[in-house]
This record gives sequence, C-alpha cells and structure tokens, in this order.
Amino acid sequence: MPASAIFGPAEGGLALAQSFVHENRIRQRRAPSVPRFYCIEESVKYARVRKPFGEELARNQAIQWPLVELATQCEMRAC
Repeated sequence: MPASAIFGPAEGGLALAQSFVHENRIRQRRAPSVPRFYCIEESVKYARVRKPFGEELARNQAIQWPLVELATQCEMRAC
C-alpha cells in the first residue's frame, strides 16, 4: 500500500475508525424524520385508495399491522 493511501498514524486505525462511526451515529440521529413520516402517510393514502376486490386495502389487517408498526417505530425514534 502506498504511503499516500494511509490516513493518520499507522497505529491509530482503531481510534480513527471509532471516531468516524461515532460521528456518523450522531448525524444519523439528528437526521430529520420527516421523510419517514411522509412515506408512511403516503402508504396509508394508497391503502385507502386501492380497492382490489371492491374494498379498501386499508381495511385489511395484513396491511394495517405493518403500517402501524412502522408508525410506532417512527414515533419512538422521533422523540
């Protein structure tokens, strides 16, 4: 490996990697949850509009439960 490819001191690899991971965790936590909520809301709208057998998909528990689970997880992360 060429010397130009080494970032930081050769003995400091673990500390550098941990610093990078820690900084990204903070950024991810601060990321807005608006896109998550938007996607869930759009999924609910679609489930209400889509009527494959004459009845809304939103009335089907197999559709409701995953959407509720996603919304709950999203709410817990937004706090």
